[in-house]
Amino acid sequence: MYLLGFVVAFTSTCPKNQVPFSCTTSHKITCVDATSVYSASVGYLRENLPLFDALNAVTFGLDHANEPLGVATNGLNISIAVKGSSFFSSQVPYEFFLEFVMSYTNTNEGRSAWRLLFSPIVINLLENANSSWRNFTTLDAVQAIDKHLWESAFEKKIKFKAGQTPLIYGLTTILLLELAANTCGTLPLHPS
Repeated sequence: MYLLGFVVAFTSTCPKNQVPFSCTTSHKITCVDATSVYSASVGYLRENLPLFDALNAVTFGLDHANEPLGVATNGLNISIAVKGSSFFSSQVPYEFFLEFVMSYTNTNEGRSAWRLLFSPIVINLLENANSSWRNFTTLDAVQAIDKHLWESAFEKKIKFKAGQTPLIYGLTTILLLELAANTCGTLPLHPS
């Protein structure tokens, strides 16, 4: 297993190398060992691998214990690393994390590598919004990101154009064409 180290930059209730998850009903934080989260997430991805991805399963890095560069393992490492970096990311429940945050299929990650592209940009947007952004609620974070992301983060003005789905469904396509459709503008805003 290959697991990136991560930095906790806000006062987390979890110790180092533990990943915080919020309970969906009580909102109480549970701390889970990062290697356990990684292993469980890889298992979840294997069990839920879409049939059309089975032919390319080797490229996801799920079957190679020390493969950090697979499409799935790369995104998974980044997601686990940032999970404990802010209050709003720590509030993401485990089930939501498995289904929507670390899944490589949400945004065709093999094509766009959006986590590597967006991570430094989103952090910069949040830092410019407020130096104590790591203590934002999820709503505060989404509003701060949404306010500037499409207008200035990429030094381009992204415009909405209806009727483009599925023609525009990857973030790289959005940036290239400077157009967004109704299904692609909100996916990166999931707190991860």
